[in-house]
Amino acid sequence: MQQPRETKSRVNESLVVAAAVLASAGHMQNAIGSALRIPQPKVSRLLKIAQERGWLEPRPPELKLGEIPEALYATAQRYFSPPELSRTIQDHAPDGHRCNICVLHPERELFWLAAAGKVADILRRAQVVGVTWGHTIKCIADQLVLTRPDTSVSTPSFIPLCGEPVFVINKGDPHISSSLLAAQLNRLSSETTDAKASPSLAGVPAYISSRFSTGRSGRVLDFVREVPGYRQIFGDPIQPGLGRAEDMDTVLTSIGSVGSWEPGAARETGSFLEERVHQEEDLTEEHLGRLAFGDLGGILIPRPDLRDADRREVERLNKGWVGLTIDHLRSCASKADSGKAPGVIVVAYGAAKAEMVSEVIKLGLGSEFIVDEGLAEKLTAIIPTHSKLA
Repeated sequence: MQQPRETKSRVNESLVVAAAVLASAGHMQNAIGSALRIPQPKVSRLLKIAQERGWLEPRPPELKLGEIPEALYATAQRYFSPPELSRTIQDHAPDGHRCNICVLHPERELFWLAAAGKVADILRRAQVVGVTWGHTIKCIADQLVLTRPDTSVSTPSFIPLCGEPVFVINKGDPHISSSLLAAQLNRLSSETTDAKASPSLAGVPAYISSRFSTGRSGRVLDFVREVPGYRQIFGDPIQPGLGRAEDMDTVLTSIGSVGSWEPGAARETGSFLEERVHQEEDLTEEHLGRLAFGDLGGILIPRPDLRDADRREVERLNKGWVGLTIDHLRSCASKADSGKAPGVIVVAYGAAKAEMVSEVIKLGLGSEFIVDEGLAEKLTAIIPTHSKLA
């Protein structure tokens, strides 16, 4: 977490609430400063402001929760990570892999508001940010544009990582494409508004059916690789390693879970998963759910203990994915292990995604997890306390 910037004319009210919460829990000012990564004199000023606004009784410190606007309290949650859950996911992750978790408000709109603030905090350490696709990332981008977070500490550039899901996007929401979201986020920084800094994958399909990915029809992928934006981001397949994706220190992504086929179950299938079902004639949501937990930025995460034939089928379905690869995710997540880069930011809402989040942690594919209270509760229940021994 980076120190939020303040000026005399602008007070970070979320930080005021966070300091008040810690004070009411009995923490001394030095400890509050360490937790929020701000100097002790600043903590003193924040607590004084909290008292002036009627949010904190001074002696003994008592939080007046009813006086704090609900949306403001929700955004203040981004400064905290539940210690027990943080230890649990760190134990669940591979040795040497660093990951953090932030648990936010369970109400959907307040979650997006707080999640955008947390993402803004994390992005202060970023240089090149890869952006995936979908409603979750769209909600984050919209909130960032509305709140206009300070970008003077860092001016990251954003690049799209996914092509267009041609079947799903035809259902009426073209504004959630990876290319449009990257361009929207680039406008947050005056230094990244030129066309060269925002390449586009418009016209590139997100997924190519296995019917068109082998034999002579494999030339579809050869054509895609000639698209200027694709080459700029992912490089020339003959001379790999020259694309901007190689420079990414951050990926901003969501996850998709497979909708339940059980009667009465409220669970939606992620858009990238739905795209595969549309394109593969013999693939159903039920069968896909038996093969994979879901997808991370479009990449299927297989269930463990699959039969060899099923594992090969997952590999075939991932082979048709155009753009972001699991190697990109591993490389970016590894950059976070040194503490110098954010790595892979995973934003997930809803308890139905807990199993998928658990597997992403276990595989070391995520670095910063932003989840709601319901998902965190389910995650605590399904991750074994001593996962490495399980």
